[in-house]
Amino acid sequence: MLIANITAAACAFAIAGGGLWAYGATPAEGSWPMQWGITGDVNWRAPRIAALAFTYVIGAFVLGVTALAANGRDQPFLLIATSLVSALVFVLYYAAVVRDQSA
Repeated sequence: MLIANITAAACAFAIAGGGLWAYGATPAEGSWPMQWGITGDVNWRAPRIAALAFTYVIGAFVLGVTALAANGRDQPFLLIATSLVSALVFVLYYAAVVRDQSA
């Protein structure tokens, strides 16, 4: 279980680092896209700090609940897989935000 918890912690740091990178790479007066439609157009946006806080809360919730479930049932693969997928999804979101702001 130790390697699963270390993986989750590393992924949490990747999510936090990606968010800080995106925050610094976007203009202060800008807003971040929060949802894209099927056509690729942005459906709605949120202020930069609110969007960053929202992503951190969602990431902490997903990783926290998964860690509790995985540790309680001694299923390290569940935590490792969820952590890696979560980190990938959040980092891709941050990259999309920076790409949207530079367009």
